[in-house]
Amino acid sequence: FLTLSSAVFAQLGDAAAARGMKLLVENHGGTSSDPDFILSLLEGVGRDRLGLLLDVGNFEPLVSLSHGRFADPDLDDSHLDFEPLYERIATLAPEASLVHAKSVDPRRDGSPLPDLPRALTIVRDAGYAGNISIEWEGHLGDPWERTAAVAAQVRAVFPGLQ
Repeated sequence: FLTLSSAVFAQLGDAAAARGMKLLVENHGGTSSDPDFILSLLEGVGRDRLGLLLDVGNFEPLVSLSHGRFADPDLDDSHLDFEPLYERIATLAPEASLVHAKSVDPRRDGSPLPDLPRALTIVRDAGYAGNISIEWEGHLGDPWERTAAVAAQVRAVFPGLQ
């Protein structure tokens, strides 16, 4: 799978470069959120042709919880360990060409998912200083207010962003 993916992304990367663009791949759950796979893909294709759109909200167990909440907004999350999410962010942050700050409804105990200040601090400390896109995904609260809260958290860690 990695060999086929590398070949396809190399062709797409060449086509993007010919148009003055750079192709990005987003960690979006499944294999694409496995840091070893992403690092191997970037190496196989070449970082000049393929970059990473690092989405801090697209790692397990957050992806499964977020999807599960569409069917059951009260899904129990008390047994989930989110530490691996931050480890995966730390592994991939040095490779980020673009960062996506995603927040979802908080845990049942009220703690944020993910802890965006923590996740974004990891990204910043890895040397990232580019643009950050934002997203709020959930059922609770006003979406405009929630999105504004995500933007405020981004600006707190990256005060130089407009």
